[in-house]
Amino acid sequence: MTATTEPPAVTDGANVPPGAVTHAAAEQHQTLQRDNHDVTSQRLMCHVDGAECEVLAPIMRALTGICADATQLAQSLKVASDWLSCNRCRAVTDAAERLPGTRLGQRERDILRHAPLPDVKEAEVLCDSADTRACKEAMMRAARKLSRAGLAWTGKKEVIRERRDRKRGKWANFEDGKHWYYKDDLTDRLRIRVVSVCLTPLGAEIRQRYLRELTDSRAIRWDGRVADAAAAARQDIDTLLGALKQEMRQHTVWALGLTAMLSQTPAGKHFQEVGAASDRVHRAITTKAAI
Repeated sequence: MTATTEPPAVTDGANVPPGAVTHAAAEQHQTLQRDNHDVTSQRLMCHVDGAECEVLAPIMRALTGICADATQLAQSLKVASDWLSCNRCRAVTDAAERLPGTRLGQRERDILRHAPLPDVKEAEVLCDSADTRACKEAMMRAARKLSRAGLAWTGKKEVIRERRDRKRGKWANFEDGKHWYYKDDLTDRLRIRVVSVCLTPLGAEIRQRYLRELTDSRAIRWDGRVADAAAAARQDIDTLLGALKQEMRQHTVWALGLTAMLSQTPAGKHFQEVGAASDRVHRAITTKAAI
């Protein structure tokens, strides 16, 4: 029998074989290695396919020159990634490729036909207050299905609802003391957050091309119209950079305005950092456009 020897333990970088990545190095650089020749930083990684972001990558060089240290660079990339128009980039293509395996029921069709377009200021409330609980749950399931398919957004919207107050009276302070009195108006107004829905750019294009099937409850055949809808919903890099530049300019004005109002509070420092990070991204896009 021949004796086998175990490989020596790796204690430092001297014994690391070529191509190997230690845990400390991977944790330090924070990169995702898909193969031996393609390493993409997680800060620039697209959440759809894991490749390099088409919008952040072109401004990375200018943004690195503007930021003073790694902390400012991380803050700027975080703010920029929160306002990316991913629904007009690779997410459109990914959703269009998964759409042929999706079946739409009657409630999904109703939401697609009546939901507002993506460019509206406010989304539409999904359920009415008079609907039963079973109807609300069914509409919620339909909205979540459309959200997973990339055809609709779901969120929360604050509305004012009225209800009948159970208390017919209450104690109140008067000049001569505290007395009980009956209320004339028994209506109680509440500010609550309800589920709202809005179409994505791809959902708006799908509704335009499949409106007859959605209205007449016909069988939907996912044909070449899906590719046409994806091509119409997706935008080029220059348009996406222009949209991000506008968002960063508005976000800078908003954050610095809150900084002036909350200058003596801990929240004021937070909004000051957010405004400065937005301004750095705006300047990086302007510098990239000038090159």
